[in-house]
Amino acid sequence: MIARWIAGWIAVPLLCVAGCKTAPNAPAKEPASRPTIATDDPESWQTISKTLGKEGVYAREVYTITIPRDDLPVTTDIGEIPTAAGLDTTFHFFKCACGRMSATGRFVVADYEANDVIDELQVNGTFKIASLSPILLRDKPRVMAIQFQGEGDPETLAKVLKGALSYTADERMAPQKSQD
Repeated sequence: MIARWIAGWIAVPLLCVAGCKTAPNAPAKEPASRPTIATDDPESWQTISKTLGKEGVYAREVYTITIPRDDLPVTTDIGEIPTAAGLDTTFHFFKCACGRMSATGRFVVADYEANDVIDELQVNGTFKIASLSPILLRDKPRVMAIQFQGEGDPETLAKVLKGALSYTADERMAPQKSQD
């Protein structure tokens, strides 16, 4: 049991270091000292922003979209916690050396939203969940952070993230559209 637990903790960093997905049987490439990465890709950023319905900020080779959780009035034994004190969902998009789009980030969710968000992120293996943890102690409602990472084309990544967002905030409580 302990050996399986230790093996799990060793595997996580190895996944993070492994880098981009490569085709099986692909020839090994000589590692470069610093991979050449496209530093700006306005078309991809526009696709992502349009799909998510939110503008981001491009800085230091990363396009970041931040979505505050203003709908969660979080309190602890020290009082109310302002949204700007880390209660926001953040998505980071960047091009990797292989040319694919990578995305990492953190969803801030109420505990009752966590399972639905995780399920949606893992649709078709688009994202991997790095961690799920509480953000605060003795908070009401219970607020969790879901750290994730994934890669693919910009539109697919943004669509999956948009789907996961639909399980949070006011959108979660919105009337469902008819399938007819």
